[in-house]
Amino acid sequence: LNKTMSRVKRGTVSRRKHNKLFSQTKGFTGTKNRLTRDAKEALIHAGQYAYHGRKLRKRDNRALWITRISEASKKDMVDILRFDPNKIEVIYPGIDKIFTPVNNEDITRVKQKYGLFNQYFLFVGTMEPRENLHKTIIAFEKILNNPLISSRNIPLQMVITGNSGWGDIPKTSRFVNNLGLVQRSDLPALYSGASALVYPSLYEGFGLPVVEAMSCGCPVITSDRGSLKEIASDSAIFVDPQDEDDIAIKMTK
Repeated sequence: LNKTMSRVKRGTVSRRKHNKLFSQTKGFTGTKNRLTRDAKEALIHAGQYAYHGRKLRKRDNRALWITRISEASKKDMVDILRFDPNKIEVIYPGIDKIFTPVNNEDITRVKQKYGLFNQYFLFVGTMEPRENLHKTIIAFEKILNNPLISSRNIPLQMVITGNSGWGDIPKTSRFVNNLGLVQRSDLPALYSGASALVYPSLYEGFGLPVVEAMSCGCPVITSDRGSLKEIASDSAIFVDPQDEDDIAIKMTK
């Protein structure tokens, strides 16, 4: 790990190695190959900057001013790539004005269009290991198997939407509905109709889905670290993204 992190900071990690870092942080079992949580997060963190590190530092030497979209991402550029913090200004991005609460008629229309249950949890993001979707699905399956939940006889669904990325595409079932990319105009209704946005990402530079969901009046369950805690502040339910039991417990609140 220390050798890899050293190469990351020098900007000498190839694209192939960069992708391998991400794939190695998912689903480790056993003892010899097991990474600690801190080691996993270090690789996820560093991998964001590994491939472009050298080019970015060359540009830093010429730049008078650099913008970042969160204090967390600024800290990463300083700690991992050794950028001059005095050159970096944090400017939070805005969101599209379409993200506002919608009426019940629009929510019903979108549910019928995509074949959604009346009650569903929502994930919005790219299918990449850092998005932690596999933990989200495991947590959701724990909820389905919880006798207290199943006894209510209220069907629940995990709805997934976003780009395919380069990670594993989750298997669909009656209870896990992968919509792929949806029309952008349908997203406000998807947010507004959801029981909660579940977004336990391992790493985000900002986390636009969190802000979009909040703007639509959708409760948010997200990671307790990095930019997500910074952006959501005291307006979200926070989870340990590495602990599917914690995610499941917070989803039942």
